[in-house]
Amino acid sequence: MRDGFEHTAISTIMRAAGLRRQTFYEYFDDKFAVAEWIIEDTLRDTIDQNFDYLRWEDILDLTGYELDAKKIIFRQLAEQREINFVGRLATHLEQLVRHVEPTNGGNGSTPVSAALLHTLCMGVAAEWNRQILGITTVDYEVVVAATVQAVQELGQRAT
Repeated sequence: MRDGFEHTAISTIMRAAGLRRQTFYEYFDDKFAVAEWIIEDTLRDTIDQNFDYLRWEDILDLTGYELDAKKIIFRQLAEQREINFVGRLATHLEQLVRHVEPTNGGNGSTPVSAALLHTLCMGVAAEWNRQILGITTVDYEVVVAATVQAVQELGQRAT
């Protein structure tokens, strides 16, 4: 994947994964299906499956860490145009923020509008893409801290 995801052949992916062609096509239609699976699997593992186990701040930190640790792969997946990486990340972040008590209408607070929540999460996802996966990167912990602050301010606005 030195030349980017767009210029990577399926045979290269198969060799790297140690798969035969038949096995590859049993599970994936094309390389974009592999990209979609990698993105969704990572976001499910770091965000969705931790709702009941980690504090939301720690889930954001874990997700930022994963993207930073696998920066080379995720940078290429974010650059390809078949799958909207920022949109997928925003969707999972939106689900996480909905679990944050002050913003989901629990305890007598006012729920945040779906449009505001969606816009916030799209902005956060775009910022993570730019700052964590971009060419000139910022430490993921700084980016996550700014996200935590934004979600906390959103929660204060809702109450």
